[in-house]
Amino acid sequence: MGLKSFVKTTGMPEATLAQRLKRLPRILGKLARYPSMQIVNMDDIAGCRVTVDSLDEQRSLVDHILKRWDEQGQVVRVRDYVAQPKDSGYRAVHVVVLRDERRVEIQVRTRLQQAWPNAVEDSSRALGEELKWDSGPEAAFKYHRVWSETLEDVEKGLPLSRARVQELAELRRIASATVPKN
Repeated sequence: MGLKSFVKTTGMPEATLAQRLKRLPRILGKLARYPSMQIVNMDDIAGCRVTVDSLDEQRSLVDHILKRWDEQGQVVRVRDYVAQPKDSGYRAVHVVVLRDERRVEIQVRTRLQQAWPNAVEDSSRALGEELKWDSGPEAAFKYHRVWSETLEDVEKGLPLSRARVQELAELRRIASATVPKN
């Protein structure tokens, strides 16, 4: 509810909000991938996401969240994957806050940043792999990395070169060849 109020206050009527609790299999998978992690320090068991229209709206909302919740000492951590994308190409800003003495991860993404993990999930289902956890063919990783860079250029208003479009088409062709035929 606090996040919904922040979005309303910042005047972003087109923003989309979603919430979720991480399911037990995902929690156990994360603990297995990160053996030194303790469940009490897991930032994303509870989470919500706000999807906004632009990079400017994203920055404005993140700044607003930080200002308001930091005043109350509730900001635990900020990870800016827009400034420093993950190797996979993932981009978003994650703000971990304390709500009722529990950590909640707020992901703030633009619509294009949201399109990218949706496509990765679709590819993962098609391949029967978990691409977001580095399981799958290298061709799929490379395609999604380059596609992420392309989406970033589009968001920044940069022109797409013919070479980039051709590179994406070729990477997509190669990655598609890795999808099992049923």
